[in-house]
Amino acid sequence: DFLINIPVLKTHFQTKVSLGFKNLKGCLSKASKQRFHITNRLDSLICLLNEAIESDLVIIDGIYMLEKGPETLAGVAHRKDLIIASPDIFECDIVGAT
Repeated sequence: DFLINIPVLKTHFQTKVSLGFKNLKGCLSKASKQRFHITNRLDSLICLLNEAIESDLVIIDGIYMLEKGPETLAGVAHRKDLIIASPDIFECDIVGAT
């Protein structure tokens, strides 16, 4: 199997950004996703998830960047015309966060 992880570039009120690491939360059931968000351990749970599920390629879609989503009903979109790609999820997230 080959896992391609394609997150959208956006901010997040709990983790500051939502990129490749957090995007793997989409592999979880709805109930598990909800449990992730009602804990004060979200960052460490995301790290554990990424130890269990390894991305082979990460492509961050930053053509538009969503700011203040999802904590508001309609975040603010900014056109950035940016695509970030790497087999290294950490490298992608560092570039996307800066």
